[in-house]
Amino acid sequence: MKARVVLATGLLGSVASSFAFAQGTTPAPTTAPTAVPSPNAPVAPTPPPAAPEKEAAVTAAPAPTAAESVLTVMPDVGADAVQETSTAAATKGRLGLQLEFLPIGSLGVVHEGDSVSEGAALAYGVGAVAAYDVTPYLTFGAAPRLVLNVKGKDAPSSAKEVDLRAQIVAHFPIVPKVEVYGVVTPGFSLLVISDNRGTDPSGFIVGLGAGATYDVAPNLFVSGELGYQFGFQAIRVKGENLGIGTSYLHVGAGVGLRL
Repeated sequence: MKARVVLATGLLGSVASSFAFAQGTTPAPTTAPTAVPSPNAPVAPTPPPAAPEKEAAVTAAPAPTAAESVLTVMPDVGADAVQETSTAAATKGRLGLQLEFLPIGSLGVVHEGDSVSEGAALAYGVGAVAAYDVTPYLTFGAAPRLVLNVKGKDAPSSAKEVDLRAQIVAHFPIVPKVEVYGVVTPGFSLLVISDNRGTDPSGFIVGLGAGATYDVAPNLFVSGELGYQFGFQAIRVKGENLGIGTSYLHVGAGVGLRL
């Protein structure tokens, strides 16, 4: 609006100057009377000045921050990360099944301070896991296991080993979908000897192991493990304590479900 007023004023000024120039070039009449306005003539009212147009307030939008720029460019990545974090936080329990091969082991007998041991034959077993995540990196659970073909390399008959174990696992993610872990499995073991007419050997066991898991689906994973278990089973024969211990190296492959 201001621009129009200024432009109009400039145009009127140019016209007035042209009119004055034209009057200056036209010969003035020698007897032209001077027009005197009548005192009783009505005077045209002066129009009020036009109110200046209010300028629209323009508020400059603040510049986006670096974080907002990243989220604007990659909104889906941020949403996926939040969704994965929520899924991981909601997962608390684990169930698993593991097949094990025990290629190296030893059977030992201890009596009155004397000990004798021999190499064990190849054994194999199956284990189960039911665990609960007490923290994002620490899991407590139960890990029973059944081991078959427990015997010396040259023994004609074999026994079964039933391991009732607790499990303490520390696990850490290293890359997406992959975790490494260390595990301790203390517990109680029973050796079931088929031709034994007396009490079967039993006692304390403890195992150590390490492994890794890979997520094949949001709540499904596969695992591989390497570990060693020490056995301190014993039996009483004629009132005397006879130690019969089994120790094995195991290689395991399993599958698990996060709940």
